[in-house]
Amino acid sequence: MSRFLILFISVLLFLHAGILAAQEKSVYLKSYYAVDGLSDNNVTCIVQDKYGFIWVGTKDGLNRFDGKEFQVFRNDPNDTVSLSSNNITCLEISNDSILWIGTANAGFCSYDFKLGQFRRFSMESCGLLSNYVNVITYDQHKNGLWIGQNNGGMSFFDFKKKRASLIIENRTYYDIALINGEIYAAAIGRSIRSIQKLNFVDSTASKLAITVNTIFHSKDGNIWCGAWDNGLHLFDGVTRKASYIFDNGGRLSHNGDEILSITEDEQQLLWLGTRMSGLRFFDIKTRAFVSPYRFTKKVGGRVNSLLKDKNHRIWMGSVDGLHLYDPLLNQFDVVQLNEDRSDVDCPVNGRLVTKSGLDLVISSCGLFFKQRKDNLYSFKSFIEDSIELQLVSIYKTSSEKILIGTNKTVYFLDTLDFTLSPVTKVNGVYKNYFHSIYSSRFNTMSPLRNEDDSLIIMVAYGHEMFLFNRTTEQIVNMGFAKDSISDIYIDNLIRKIVVDSRNRIFLCGASRGIQQLFLKPKFLFENYFYNDSIRLIKESSWRTFAKLNGNTLNDIFDVIELGNGNYYATSQGNGLLHFRREDMDRPFVSMNAPVKSTMGICAVNDSSLWMITSKGFLNYNTNSGRYILYSELHGLPSGMTGYFYKDQHGQLTAGYGNGFVSFYPERIKVHAEKPTLYLTKYWIMDQLQTENINDKLVMKHDKNFVRFYLSSNCYSFNEQNEYRYLLEGIDQQWRSNGSNPLITYTNLPPGEYTFRCMVLNSSGVASDELKILITIIPPFYTTLWFYLILALALASILYSMYRYRLQQILKLQNIRNHIARDLHDDIGSTLGSIHIYSQVAKVKLNGESSESIGPILKKIEENAKEIIDKTSDTVWFVKSTNDSFHELFIRMESHIVGLLQHSAIRFSITADPSLNTLKLDMTSKRNLFLIYKEALHNMVKYSNATDVEIKLEVRNSKYRLVIRDNGVGFDRSKYINPLNGNGLVNMENRASEMKGILHIESNQGIGTVIIVEF
Repeated sequence: MSRFLILFISVLLFLHAGILAAQEKSVYLKSYYAVDGLSDNNVTCIVQDKYGFIWVGTKDGLNRFDGKEFQVFRNDPNDTVSLSSNNITCLEISNDSILWIGTANAGFCSYDFKLGQFRRFSMESCGLLSNYVNVITYDQHKNGLWIGQNNGGMSFFDFKKKRASLIIENRTYYDIALINGEIYAAAIGRSIRSIQKLNFVDSTASKLAITVNTIFHSKDGNIWCGAWDNGLHLFDGVTRKASYIFDNGGRLSHNGDEILSITEDEQQLLWLGTRMSGLRFFDIKTRAFVSPYRFTKKVGGRVNSLLKDKNHRIWMGSVDGLHLYDPLLNQFDVVQLNEDRSDVDCPVNGRLVTKSGLDLVISSCGLFFKQRKDNLYSFKSFIEDSIELQLVSIYKTSSEKILIGTNKTVYFLDTLDFTLSPVTKVNGVYKNYFHSIYSSRFNTMSPLRNEDDSLIIMVAYGHEMFLFNRTTEQIVNMGFAKDSISDIYIDNLIRKIVVDSRNRIFLCGASRGIQQLFLKPKFLFENYFYNDSIRLIKESSWRTFAKLNGNTLNDIFDVIELGNGNYYATSQGNGLLHFRREDMDRPFVSMNAPVKSTMGICAVNDSSLWMITSKGFLNYNTNSGRYILYSELHGLPSGMTGYFYKDQHGQLTAGYGNGFVSFYPERIKVHAEKPTLYLTKYWIMDQLQTENINDKLVMKHDKNFVRFYLSSNCYSFNEQNEYRYLLEGIDQQWRSNGSNPLITYTNLPPGEYTFRCMVLNSSGVASDELKILITIIPPFYTTLWFYLILALALASILYSMYRYRLQQILKLQNIRNHIARDLHDDIGSTLGSIHIYSQVAKVKLNGESSESIGPILKKIEENAKEIIDKTSDTVWFVKSTNDSFHELFIRMESHIVGLLQHSAIRFSITADPSLNTLKLDMTSKRNLFLIYKEALHNMVKYSNATDVEIKLEVRNSKYRLVIRDNGVGFDRSKYINPLNGNGLVNMENRASEMKGILHIESNQGIGTVIIVEF
């Protein structure tokens, strides 16, 4: 066939092949909306402070974002230190990290992060001409703020004076920029103006850019502006150099679209936020508008604010939310191939790029192909026996021939006309079988070295293995058998065949784990090709590795050998495994992968492994043991599957449902951003605290549950941050909280502790350590001062007990002395009288008549009776069972009955019933009774009374003994009885001993009243 005819046929084939456009770079955006915690979807301004927090102003509140959650600040009419207004127009940060917030109706305010309070400034408080603030710009050299107002001119707010002074007339100012020490201001109808020493230079040179919205200073030193027309304007100082139209209208229009915000990325692209058409891009190098990106989420409508942060991420504030472009999350080239048939799942199964630059992508739908110089992919499907072929594996031989495994058989691909032709040289009876394996697929082909032959070992999933001779293009069926030693069949569900550097063959199967195949040594391929009766597999042997922690491991997806001799395997359900082929008892060791469903694996070097997982790409560093997961959160499509293809330049390709992802692993930038750890919030007993912690936290013993919320301010791979913490005095070693920033301690015992914490980003870069001293105040009864007080109290009690005991001993001694004295005075004197009377009686008996002895004996009898009575009284006083008032009353009643029973004196004795429970000590009991007895004795002896009334009562919380008679009475001042120790003086002394008072009222001829009150 002539070359012309071949080319003609190729053209006809291309006419029947689908043409697919090359894809512009797909850019993944993170987006945040009100449902994610943002206070409002209409974002007006964005700024980043020195702690790393992103501050977002909206039409309904202020937001502080740490990558994990938004903290919302709003105006509280009842709180003078809250946000002054919810309608935020602009944000600025001063050197001391004070946040300055401009509002649309309440002037501006400041927020002190350490104090957690807002301070308000308005027309009334600081001298603004308008409470509508459009822009705030910090000037470090002048130590103040430049403030542009709506119909309020441009003012300067001095930090020291806390006052705003008017700089320029009453106009509306939209932007103020500090560039190389000079202030540039943009006002309605004044373009931009340079202000030097308060001298104004009008930059208006034409009718273009009369009203400027935004001023931007690019890295090349130029000033770019967006105005009320549909152009981007370049200024050199204050002299306009050029204007560029971005809406393709052909001329600048004053009522067209506008550029509201500008920033610059690392590729010298200006990102332009417009009023109506979302984002536009301008290439500074080529001075042209370009369309370099296709965003995964459309940023449409009004883009109010653009911010490039410290790590070159670009934040976009629009009317429909907050969007984030992160270069670290856009390091993979995602190509969608099946755009015209997006409803059909067409997974890509492999990719191959030839030396000539032919790019071949195989899929379950067919073949995608293009030359290196082309921007278009062409597509072609293949049908065999009315069945659409699925292309599942691809292999290029050393002679540049392309083998493609399908769901039917193995084909050669003609790269000139892109046709498939089956491999025809199949040994004997297996030819028809090899060409008709429709229910399976040839999913793996691996090179095998054997003597001088260059063989390829391949397998039809669910069937046998085959050998292909790359020189003779012959196919041999290896057969199917079980091992005579282990009695285990070779796996027929082989996913991949891996041949290592020593030509060892490993079979990765879905039912028997890993099997190592030992082919017959030095076999001749031709013998098996020409002799159908012998099978190579029967003359070979194999061993099976299928143990993991004592359990059977079946489902192995891939195996890789590293240069240092280590092997790693991926599995479905057990993640990444270290494969130790020499250890039959423990061949697999789990590597604790965060994703357990792992598929294809590729090694960049001995320390970096890349895996395809159910969630995306998983990178494992064998030196540090750290994993980094690249998922849908990082710009990858869902449905990644299969194996990696690695080209001669080191580019890896993996397929997904309708396309493929390619990247150069050595070019993937690791996450080098150092987290800035900050304690944002904390709770005690689940109560959010309003006071900030200044390195110390003091809690009571009964409020000892604490919870900390930590902000890492690390926005790339935020979900893979690792929070570690240690509470000295409680924890023995550092603990990991995973990606959870909430750390909780419950029921902390009293004492002093140091809370230490840090956060590691996804690459293991650690933040500075944060330390907080925690003091749990112990209960008062466990403190040292309490024990000191308790010791003092105990000593006092012991001393008091000692004093009391001493007093009791002294008191007892005093009672004994009283008893001894009474016995001596009363009984002793009485006995002395008896002795005298007995002597007198004796004398009289010797010299006188017996009649004169009678009175003397009478006296002896009376004195003896008195001794008995006094002895009885003393015994009664001492006896403890007589301490109750009731016993005293009975004794008093018995005494008066015995005293007055033979006299003509009538008497009554009564007691208040409440006195029955009264307990009297021995001294009080004795003295009260003796006073009572003395009073009755005197009454009988001297009063000539006919009636006596005795009462024991309670009056005014005092106990009283009242003795009243109707006798002759007496004059107390004339009453002297020096010979009687139990006279009135004794009665008063006894009352005093009772801590009571003796009252005597007596009038001659009327009677006497004696009252003892105690």
